[in-house]
Amino acid sequence: MELGEDFLHHWWQFRWYGRTALKTEDGELVEVIHPGRKNPYDGPDFSHARIKIGGTEWVGQVELHCRSSEWYQHGHHEDDRYGNVILHVVYIFNRQVSRWDGSAIPTLCLQPYISRSWLERYKTFLFSSADFPCQQQIGRVAPERVLLWLEKLLVIRLEEKTKAISFLIERGNGDWEAAFYQLVAKCFGFSANAFPMEMLARSLPYRLIYKYSDQRWRVEALLFGQAGFLTAPYSSAYALQLSKEYRFLRKKHRLEPIDVATWRFKQLRPANFPTLRLAQFAHWVCLPAYRFSNLIDRKKNPDFSNKLPEITVSPFWERHFHFHRESRPGIGRMGQQAMESLLINGVIPCLFAYGRSVANAALQDMAFSWLEKLNAEDNRSVRSFIKAGIQVKTAGQSQAILQLKKDYCCQNKCLNCAIGHYLLKPGHATTNRHFH
Repeated sequence: MELGEDFLHHWWQFRWYGRTALKTEDGELVEVIHPGRKNPYDGPDFSHARIKIGGTEWVGQVELHCRSSEWYQHGHHEDDRYGNVILHVVYIFNRQVSRWDGSAIPTLCLQPYISRSWLERYKTFLFSSADFPCQQQIGRVAPERVLLWLEKLLVIRLEEKTKAISFLIERGNGDWEAAFYQLVAKCFGFSANAFPMEMLARSLPYRLIYKYSDQRWRVEALLFGQAGFLTAPYSSAYALQLSKEYRFLRKKHRLEPIDVATWRFKQLRPANFPTLRLAQFAHWVCLPAYRFSNLIDRKKNPDFSNKLPEITVSPFWERHFHFHRESRPGIGRMGQQAMESLLINGVIPCLFAYGRSVANAALQDMAFSWLEKLNAEDNRSVRSFIKAGIQVKTAGQSQAILQLKKDYCCQNKCLNCAIGHYLLKPGHATTNRHFH
């Protein structure tokens, strides 16, 4: 993997070359009064730069490349958008370049100003085989600096989830109750069966489910029938009752079940089988307190951060994990970790998204408050940061860690990460004390 332009952008934008006397390839002194604003659109990399070259002050654009010849490879010499480039900043100078009108552009080569030790450190991050690039160095960063960055990442994560929820709202013509129902259903599938649970919820309108919510066995008939689990011949009185009821409800409401082959059982523990999750979901939708209208009502709102919902199953599922497989008693009860995951990934993001949509700061604050009260998630990514010396105690912090891993660590965007930026800044990585 070759070095990209990211490191050049950082050296230029944050003036990591220090107070060194810079010179163009023609030997003219370069004084950077202002490096310019980074351009997020097509065109030169930086605009509105103020640079003094050879005693003359220029205002315009700056373009950066790893090799100066890339100016021609990218066709900038034929593009009039680059006609106001006042300085070409490169890592390797291998060709003089000119604008579309033939006028030469001063070139600043940064290679002499970037130390070999810094490049080696940067490559260590990029080519790291650790769980995340700075795993061996992150302990050098003060905890308050890490926590500040995690707070920002948590907001970004909730905003990303808000966009996904907004899509559900648009698809459902503004129906928040329907979107909440579908999102919670997806969360009950967890990672293995999230997609079929979402398909099931879309095929079975929440208004129909809520219509029968005072009779859990009918709700179970609808859920298991729509999931495709009631077509096989079963001998238990419970399964026969559900099959008979579903045939009636299917005809009455013109329902079409999803393909039973969509569900995943392999490599799952029985406690995570979709049959048990459906039985638990049936209990959730039968409890009026857990509907979206109550979630956003401050007077009726159940404070999940102080007391987790207790999700039980009907008697049959207390001793079964499939229609034809018995199990130890109590297997159907939803554990604390699973319940917290449901709140973290379904309930709280929907609460935050609705608060954003109606500009209700109190609901947004409630979402953050719940995340700070719930325990941190226990997964490989979180454990790797804890092992490196980072304290991850709350669900808010663990959610931020997952965002950090996804957006920065897995994409080697260390320079764009506040932690990576701090560790890679010249002079920092070798002088910081260790914090544990």
